Amino acid sequence: MNISSKLDAIILKLRKESTRWDAILELKLLKDPAFIPPLIMLLKDRDWVVRWSVAEKLGDMKDLRAMDPLLDSLGDSDFHVIKNVQKGLVKFGPIVIASGIKRLKNRNSLLRSNIMMLIETFGKESLSYLKAELDSNDPIILNRVIHLIWKIGKVESEDILVENLKNKDIQKNVIVMLGTLKSVIAIPRLIKLYEKKSHRRLILYAMKLIGAKTAFPVIIQSLKNVNIKPLSEAIILRIGPAMLPYLVATLPKKNQARIACVRLIEKIGPEKVINDIKKLAKTNSEVRLLTQDILKKSAAKLQTKTKKKGFFSSFFGG
Repeated sequence: MNISSKLDAIILKLRKESTRWDAILELKLLKDPAFIPPLIMLLKDRDWVVRWSVAEKLGDMKDLRAMDPLLDSLGDSDFHVIKNVQKGLVKFGPIVIASGIKRLKNRNSLLRSNIMMLIETFGKESLSYLKAELDSNDPIILNRVIHLIWKIGKVESEDILVENLKNKDIQKNVIVMLGTLKSVIAIPRLIKLYEKKSHRRLILYAMKLIGAKTAFPVIIQSLKNVNIKPLSEAIILRIGPAMLPYLVATLPKKNQARIACVRLIEKIGPEKVINDIKKLAKTNSEVRLLTQDILKKSAAKLQTKTKKKGFFSSFFGG
């Protein structure tokens, strides 16, 4: 019996419930590579049981001719078939990743989703393959690849993400990803990107994700960098009163841009932290000198309020 006839006989049994398990066993015993092409054709058979059985067999045989057809079968309409296709592709190892990535812009959303799940299956083994695709000129593929790198690599993806902040096609997604990773090393780069008005809301959101205790001191420290100082000031002013305690805490530190901090405190409004400033000024002569204008204005306001209070008290007989 030739290959075609033998396979036809097995498939005929596979279609009948009474002989199906016998057919599955016979299919498993096939070893000849000559069966690969006709088995590939059967991945498009009308019967899901045939597709399900053939997908498993092709995975077992690990013949590279079947790799692309199996990847395309991740868009199959039947869940059971997809499950066997995924199992079969995993047997090929991470070499399927490069071909899988090419399908990440396929119009079939189910296929794309299953390709991404397949790549995730290989875990950190997949990172080198994904990183190699970051030279792509296709924005759709780039954004899906960087998402996989972030999702799989987690903290280990930080350096890759920071490096790719320069890529305009994926910048916005990378900004948020670095925020979720609470990346400290990304903060100076994020400040530099604040010059792009279209990115400002995302950058502020990333800073929020990183957290005030971590992000705010780094932003203040960046006031020393003349290249990004105006952008750092813009961010501090945009954040507003929440920055005040951190600006005040910087005042006794000699290696910081203390004059810039004082000016920013004045612009935001020192009322909420005036008592903290007074306490520092009492014990630190440099802080007292730096904040003398703020303290004078505060004293003048207090005096004005006291006079008004006294006037109204006497007027109404208090």
